[in-house]
Amino acid sequence: MYYSGHDVSIRSAFARARGFVTPYSATGLDEYWSESARAYVEVNDSSSPWPKATRARLKSVDTAMYDIIERIFTPPVSAEPKPMVYQLALPVDLHSFVA
Repeated sequence: MYYSGHDVSIRSAFARARGFVTPYSATGLDEYWSESARAYVEVNDSSSPWPKATRARLKSVDTAMYDIIERIFTPPVSAEPKPMVYQLALPVDLHSFVA
């Protein structure tokens, strides 16, 4: 299931939307989410018949969805990087190799 199925704010924005970043994004909730996210990161296929999906276009036609995606894609300012912890799991007892 797409994130759009879990996030009430995305479903609400889709129901209230009067402008869409691409015509395809108007065809359903999942397409609305995926096309809006694609616009936010500006991934475009040069052979696509749809208009270029850009962050600026998303913000101009659907400010509510732009704000939702920006909230999702932007980490909190106070977020501290978490150290990566690795645990080595060996299938043998290393003590057996000590003479």
